[in-house]
Amino acid sequence: MIDTDGTLAEFDKPGFIDMLAETVRESAGVDNTWAKYNAIHADGAHGHVLITRKVQLGGEDKTLVLSIDLAQEDARWQVTREVIFVRPNPDGMPQ
Repeated sequence: MIDTDGTLAEFDKPGFIDMLAETVRESAGVDNTWAKYNAIHADGAHGHVLITRKVQLGGEDKTLVLSIDLAQEDARWQVTREVIFVRPNPDGMPQ
């Protein structure tokens, strides 16, 4: 994850899951389900998805832009890399 100040946070899979769990606890019921799928591409064995999400992180409204690389493994799509750019969301959470 990288924010507008250039602060970089890197996680392994267990660390990322822990961070997401903490984010859910902190949201205290705020609906973090808004998403816009900007691009979806697949060529058989590899895929890429670009998603914009509006969420509440640490009590602040944020916009996340996610770039997700996927690979087809064992008859399912597996995330191989996810890069997240975090920026302020001055419009607040969607209603």
